Amino acid sequence: MTDSIQAVSPSRNGRHCRPKLAKFALMAALSFFAAAAISAPLQPPSYSSYYDTVSLLAAMDASAPWIMISGFAGMAVAMLLAALGIQSIKAGKAAMVAVVLILIASVATAVAGFARADCNPRIPACASRMESGMSFHSQLHGHAALLVFLPLILSAFFLAIAAHRINPAKRVTLRLAGAFSGLMQLGLVFLVENHLMGADGLLQRVFLVLCYGTPVLFVCMASAPRESAVS
Repeated sequence: MTDSIQAVSPSRNGRHCRPKLAKFALMAALSFFAAAAISAPLQPPSYSSYYDTVSLLAAMDASAPWIMISGFAGMAVAMLLAALGIQSIKAGKAAMVAVVLILIASVATAVAGFARADCNPRIPACASRMESGMSFHSQLHGHAALLVFLPLILSAFFLAIAAHRINPAKRVTLRLAGAFSGLMQLGLVFLVENHLMGADGLLQRVFLVLCYGTPVLFVCMASAPRESAVS
């Protein structure tokens, strides 16, 4: 009996930090969406959450851009904590690939927050200015966004593959959640990039909930208590 207790103790000790990581990851992620909700009403009437993306809340011509910049920083921390929490599970190669992808997204999110867009392209003056060329930081923002979205979309599928090792008791739920999230993200990217519905701002917000929320969901589910077999 003593041997069996000693055998499971390291596993239990290894899980002690994950609930804290999950809690802080969730709080940091929520700070991003809180920043967007607070910042949007402060913008000029030309800004619309229905049509315009979250990035424009931190643009060079935005009102109180520091609010959304802080939100980007919070989300970067959230992705870092989620990656650390998932990595601590030692859930196999698929999970480690997801961890690397989430870490890339974490760094890219921080870059996207500080490399600010020039202005709102729906404003005629901005559109004409952008025709002559975008600033370096605005171009960097676009490249960073790509390194946020693509890795997070891919990570959803790798997390789904690793679901049986992240939380065996919830493997079916997690596998379906990861696959559904990844497919929905692909569909939303297609709609936004091709402007098929016009509601780019609204669709992007749904997309952000899915792409950022999936790693946080997995680390929270991984940190949930699991029954241990006692021999």
